[in-house]
Amino acid sequence: MDISNFESTQCHHRRSDIGKIFDMQNRKFSTVTCSRCSYTKLYPADGSTLRNAFGLFTQ
Repeated sequence: MDISNFESTQCHHRRSDIGKIFDMQNRKFSTVTCSRCSYTKLYPADGSTLRNAFGLFTQ
């Protein structure tokens, strides 16, 4: 999951928050949410993606 290019399609804001890592039919997903308008995009996640996402939270 590459969120470095994330841009809200609603307000074109580039700042976002990562969250909501969950399973759906045995596949892992996480969300990226625009910090201005709350537009949310769902991304498929694998094990390394989950580690990278948690790394962002702990830095």
